[in-house]
Amino acid sequence: RDVERSRGLGDVYKRQRKAREAAEKKAREEAARKKAEAERKAKEEAKRKKAEAEKREREAALAEALSAEQDQMDRTTWGDRLADHLQKFWIRPAGADSQFSCVVRIRQSRYGDVLARSILRSCGNDFLDNSVLEAVDNASPLPLPRNPRVFEPEIDLTFRPL
Repeated sequence: RDVERSRGLGDVYKRQRKAREAAEKKAREEAARKKAEAERKAKEEAKRKKAEAEKREREAALAEALSAEQDQMDRTTWGDRLADHLQKFWIRPAGADSQFSCVVRIRQSRYGDVLARSILRSCGNDFLDNSVLEAVDNASPLPLPRNPRVFEPEIDLTFRPL
């Protein structure tokens, strides 16, 4: 009877051990599955964050390019406004050629007041060059750009009479 009982207990221990081993195996498999799932999610999250960062970089580059393009357009518009303003104050000298150009450098305050001016490239006639310098003096204050980012205290302006 004791032998049968010890055999019965042995079987119980074997079943318990097998059940424990099966439970441990299942727990290891579950842990491995959870780890794999967590790694997959972490990779997906990293990939998503990288894609978002790349998108933000593209958008920032596009915004910068658009801003630079807008600034260039505003700079051109301001140059046109300056040239038009200067034309209003230029008095054509008697007998002056109508087909000339000169480049004048103008240094101005942030309010458009002319602080200094000089001829960078002469038209070849001192009389005409001086008439343009006089027009710059009389045109002060100069119009300011609508976009303050494009304001430059020193500008080179090509003057061509209309």
